[in-house]
Amino acid sequence: MSDDLVKRLRDDSGDWLTDLAADRIEELEAKVAKAVEFAEIVERCGHGALWDLARTTLAEIRGED
Repeated sequence: MSDDLVKRLRDDSGDWLTDLAADRIEELEAKVAKAVEFAEIVERCGHGALWDLARTTLAEIRGED
């Protein structure tokens, strides 16, 4: 989703600030991907309150209300 944004930031002026912003976006994307992976595992294997939290969080991330 933000790959285009990261690419535009990197292709822009070569300014250190835009490079820093692109790096931070990539770091945050990696963290979100790990969180989603964990929530998907809990959704498949979990139960109780943790399962409910994982299920509702994944629905929010996926845009499923």
